[in-house]
Amino acid sequence: MHLIPYHLTEPTKITLSERNQVASVVGGIVRECKEWWPEADVIYVGTLPRFVEKCCGRRDHMTAEDPQVINSCRKELDKEIMSKFVGEKLSVTVVDWFELLGWSCEHTLKDIVGKKIISADNVHLSAVANRSAAVFLCSRMLLRDFDENPGQKKRRLH
Repeated sequence: MHLIPYHLTEPTKITLSERNQVASVVGGIVRECKEWWPEADVIYVGTLPRFVEKCCGRRDHMTAEDPQVINSCRKELDKEIMSKFVGEKLSVTVVDWFELLGWSCEHTLKDIVGKKIISADNVHLSAVANRSAAVFLCSRMLLRDFDENPGQKKRRLH
């Protein structure tokens, strides 16, 4: 199978209004999950970086400053979402994106590029980073379940 790469011509920079709308939608999803499954633990994983470097020389594509702007928008979106959680007193565990990769803090865009955690499409995690994130999340959920119910028989999920 031959895959044709898709090249975005303009990464999206969201407005303040759009950011607020996204935060409201995320808050609504959490509220609804809590209504349907009151005992459920909700984990919010912070927005992962994307477009961490200018990808091509096309004049009609990204400018040299766009990666910084996009990264700032991502951080502001996460702040807005977390503010929604606090303002509405929603019980949510927040996991910063960099924790998924075993980092203790967020690295610079240059470091992110150097560590090759974003795939060649400049949007998705690389296969290695994706595996690390999945292992971290599964381990965290299993450990939480074990800590809350030591010695108890685990329920089988169907």
